[in-house]
Amino acid sequence: MTPKQLLSTACFVAALLTSSGLMAQVKVGTNPTTIETNSNLEVEASTSGRKVKVDKTTGQMTIADGTQGAGKVLTSDANGGASWQSIGNLRIPETVWIGQQSGTYTVTPWEGVHNVVKDRIPLAPRTGSIAGYNTTTKLYTIQESGYYRIHAGGNVAGTVSDPARYALVHFYIGFNTGPGVLMLYDKVSTGNRPYLTVFWEGYLTAGSTYNVFINNLTASGNVSDAQNINVTSAFMSVTKLF
Repeated sequence: MTPKQLLSTACFVAALLTSSGLMAQVKVGTNPTTIETNSNLEVEASTSGRKVKVDKTTGQMTIADGTQGAGKVLTSDANGGASWQSIGNLRIPETVWIGQQSGTYTVTPWEGVHNVVKDRIPLAPRTGSIAGYNTTTKLYTIQESGYYRIHAGGNVAGTVSDPARYALVHFYIGFNTGPGVLMLYDKVSTGNRPYLTVFWEGYLTAGSTYNVFINNLTASGNVSDAQNINVTSAFMSVTKLF
C-alpha cells in the first residue's frame, strides 16, 4: 500500500471513529468537548453545575438549574420558563394526617364538661407512627401554621332501645380541648345508627390541637336517662391547603 493509500485509510478510520463517538454522545453549550461518561446528551449552561442531561443507560432526564431539590415538581411561569418548585409554594393541598378508629369505643353520658378524655374517640395513624398524635390525650397537634381542612366522621349507636331514652348525640371536631364544630343528631338508639360527619376549614397555628369527641343526652335533656353510645368506624383527616 502506497503512503497516499495509507493516509487515505487513516483519514477514513478517524472519520468513522469520530462519527461513532458523535452518535453515542452529544454535548452542547459550555465545555462542548467534555461530557459525562454516562450521558447521551448534555446541554450545559455557563453557570457551573447547571445542565440538562439524558442518561445513556436509564434514559432518565436530569434538569439541574439551581432550583432542583427532593420532592419538588417542575412547573412554568407565564412565559413558559421552567423551574422546580416546592409543593407548599404551589399551594397544592396535602393530607398530612389521617387517624382511624379500630374496634368499638363506648362513650358514657355527658357529665357537663366538653371535650374530656373519656369522650374523645381514640384514633390510630393510618400509615404508622406520625408525629403529632398523643395516644393518652387522644389529641393531634398541628405541626405547621397554615390553612387547613379537617374532616371527621363516625358511626354511632345507642345501647338501649327504649324510646323514652333515645340519645341526643353531639358529634364534634374539638379544637384546643374546646367544643369546636358540631353535628347534632337526635333519637339515636340500638335501631337507629347514623353515620355522622363534620367539616371545618380555616387557619391554625402550629401547636393547636384537635380531636373528635361525642357528648350525649336524652332528647329531654335528662342526664339520668341517658344511655351509652357505641362508636365504630370513626376517622379524622387533616389537609393543609397552604
